[in-house]
Amino acid sequence: MTTNNDAIERKLYQLIGLAQRASLFVSGTELVLKAIKNKKATLVILSSDMSEQAQHKIIQKCETNAIKFVVFGNTMQMSQALGRKRSTGAFTDDGFAENFIKTKGNLHME
Repeated sequence: MTTNNDAIERKLYQLIGLAQRASLFVSGTELVLKAIKNKKATLVILSSDMSEQAQHKIIQKCETNAIKFVVFGNTMQMSQALGRKRSTGAFTDDGFAENFIKTKGNLHME
């Protein structure tokens, strides 16, 4: 039996995959940092198990550039959604970012 949280998580990962296929999601530390620097990132996703150093660097850049970020899931789940090993990514479209935030708002982590 799947719980409501499982369904919401699955929907969030599907949203990430869809955004990537639409070229509205970049992934990998360097591309995410570039998107932040160029003010193209609208929401940054960080895996909970990515290195502290990389996470700190990205969060610092997000805060400096007033870009929202969220820690969500883990590297394995994100990699599965994207089809390559990744622990961070960024939406480059407001609509996808808002949809992610709205959907994640219904997710209750235990």
